[in-house]
Amino acid sequence: MTDFGLIETIRVSNGYAMFLSDHTNRLIQSLQLLKINIDSETIFRKISNYIQQECKIQDSQNIRLRIQVKIIETRIVEWLVSSQKLYTSTFEINKIPLKIGFYDETYKEQNIHSNLKSTDRLIYDKAKKFALENSFDDV
Repeated sequence: MTDFGLIETIRVSNGYAMFLSDHTNRLIQSLQLLKINIDSETIFRKISNYIQQECKIQDSQNIRLRIQVKIIETRIVEWLVSSQKLYTSTFEINKIPLKIGFYDETYKEQNIHSNLKSTDRLIYDKAKKFALENSFDDV
């Protein structure tokens, strides 16, 4: 594996990470699947620290936190963290309906790695191009 990574995106509302245990467990299970052993307490503590740091940087208790774990071979090389300030603590429903399409030109292979949230963007980039070409808001 070269230049591969896992991604977790977490919504933080009023300083509280939504579904934190689900995000943490998915990341731990993904790392275990890739034969990378790291204890759950370390992951939980690391993510909790990132939430505090990014809330402070954004000067907000409402953020979208993105964590990318960069992996080479069977070791974690780097944790990349970014955040975006959210201007509301709740989810908002679109006032204008979205035009949604279905992209079926490429499929994800179904195997034990299918549910990994990875940095492999090819299928998503192709779907985005399809959406733009067909005036869809999303596919």
